[in-house]
Amino acid sequence: MDVNYRGRHDIISEILEICADGYHSKTHIMFDAHISYGQLKQYLALLQQKTFLNMNSEGKFKTTDRGNKFLNVFREIQTLMG
Repeated sequence: MDVNYRGRHDIISEILEICADGYHSKTHIMFDAHISYGQLKQYLALLQQKTFLNMNSEGKFKTTDRGNKFLNVFREIQTLMG
């Protein structure tokens, strides 16, 4: 049985990818990223603290320019690692 566990950076990358095309609700992010609500709250707090995500007045989230830079670097590292 082959089980793949995602690391912290993989989950962060996935959340940033989900929010890259516009503002999304917590529920949308949670289901698309396949994480629990507890995990979601922790990651959203971290990503907002690092200014990788922006929250609008409706409580929806979008990836910032800084978050997009992180995504680009993360993708490049994944490519190099093969």
